[in-house]
Amino acid sequence: MAQVDFIETTLGELVGAAQAYKAKGWRFAQCCASRNGDDAFELLYSFVADVTNEVANLRVCVSSSDEIPSVGGIYPVAFMFENEMHDLYGLTVVDMNLDSSITCTSPHPWPRPRKARPSPLQPPSPLRRWNRRPSYGNQDRHALRPPAPRAA
Repeated sequence: MAQVDFIETTLGELVGAAQAYKAKGWRFAQCCASRNGDDAFELLYSFVADVTNEVANLRVCVSSSDEIPSVGGIYPVAFMFENEMHDLYGLTVVDMNLDSSITCTSPHPWPRPRKARPSPLQPPSPLRRWNRRPSYGNQDRHALRPPAPRAA
């Protein structure tokens, strides 16, 4: 059974705690943010020790105006999670190794894809015959009109 710990910490202690877990050989699992009121957020950084099957969660409470130090210098994979915190909630994460800074505009700036044209070198698909219109049960299998209504 895994032992899971939740540890309250501050922004000033966050990077030091991440360095301590890195020195002990723990891996970074994830970090996420959740809204905890109008202007407050709760950040959860999770670290896992594979050998002892332990999980440590660092819980940090911040406001939207706080600058969050990046742990990407210690665990490079953290940049994806920190970018998400920035993109979803507008939180400011400082000293990120990679900052995507991608914002989608409406309409998107990419060109529309072209419709695929059949290649003259490729033979027609054997399934093409199934794309014909239905025969509505007529004896003539290739009839394109529905049968006449039956007399009552």
